[in-house]
Amino acid sequence: MDRMPATIDGFECEILSAGDETTGSVAEHKLIGYDGAALEDCGIDSQRYTFQTIWSGENYLNHFAFREKYRTKRGLNEIFHPVYGLLKGKIKKIGATHEADEIDCVSIDIEFTEEGTSEFSTSARMRTNTRSVAEVGQEVADEVVARVSRSIFGAARNRLNRLKAAINRMESRVNLGVSIMNDHVKALIFPLSIPGIIAKNAFLICASLKNAGNQIANSPKNGLIALLEQTRAIGQLFGRTDGAIENAIVEAGTYLSAFMTEEAFREIGERDTSVVSLQAGSVRSVVEPVEALSKRDVDEMVSTVRRSTSEIYDAPQALKEVALIVAEAGREALARIGGERIVEIKSETNIYSVLMGARVDRARAFDVCLRNNIENPNRVIGTVYLPQEDF
Repeated sequence: MDRMPATIDGFECEILSAGDETTGSVAEHKLIGYDGAALEDCGIDSQRYTFQTIWSGENYLNHFAFREKYRTKRGLNEIFHPVYGLLKGKIKKIGATHEADEIDCVSIDIEFTEEGTSEFSTSARMRTNTRSVAEVGQEVADEVVARVSRSIFGAARNRLNRLKAAINRMESRVNLGVSIMNDHVKALIFPLSIPGIIAKNAFLICASLKNAGNQIANSPKNGLIALLEQTRAIGQLFGRTDGAIENAIVEAGTYLSAFMTEEAFREIGERDTSVVSLQAGSVRSVVEPVEALSKRDVDEMVSTVRRSTSEIYDAPQALKEVALIVAEAGREALARIGGERIVEIKSETNIYSVLMGARVDRARAFDVCLRNNIENPNRVIGTVYLPQEDF
């Protein structure tokens, strides 16, 4: 019979045979107004394996050290199986057998239980399926270029001349300093065409609005409003020359306002109550207070970004995605402000199982359902906001 090489807690041996057993766990709930039992899938019972291992030749003496380690080891064992790969769990039982006619060879039967995986995944920032605003930035830029291209397609010579003159005025307004927003815009790629140059300068103009950018850093809600107002005012100014430029500036400003909003949400609970900045013409550091965001501020900032996006006629799809990202970032910010945790429930279950898995007292079930707009406490799935652990 063929033997398969394996490693158990670092000890090399051979596996002669292996078996595994998988059973499901189902709970039956008796509910008022429910005929029969409401079945709840509680996942899979412990995954059990049985291995018949052979320790012979050079590996024979290792079985003494392996048995001693089994008796004294605390924590999980690791088995690297040639078929199942790396398995982590606990060896529950071993049994050694020596045959009289075999020299320097021992057979050890192993019962092994694999460690389970939690249904509840918690994180301060649960964004596994959601991109950040910055990750969508290039798509927004590409769509702005495409919209400008469609707007000026087949334009007459006199319109092209006006656009070129407007581009020169746009470039004269760009005065970028050092900031996270400016660095992000500089990293975006634009084609060397008239639409590409217009879109690029639209982003650069919005990013160079230093007063609004600094205000967002120190007073996020007021700074967001100021940035949007300034970009719309500049857009209207250039709109007197051509509507395509105005639209590009408004779209770029809306995107960058969302970018800075997400950054403000990201820093909730992560930054000190003060920031250090350098005044122009001075080498002296000045400490300025940072305005703390309230729950109402977060809600208003999310609404401002979404409203700004909805006011754009036929807004680019990537810009609509950005608004959704900001909304999710806002929900996470609210959770951090309220000392909550974000929990992802991967398969439908009841609220009491959720609370037990998250170590929250079951007496809080009503409040948790109210907080998450859960209508049926026996059917909970998706993102749930929970208080901190009780036990």
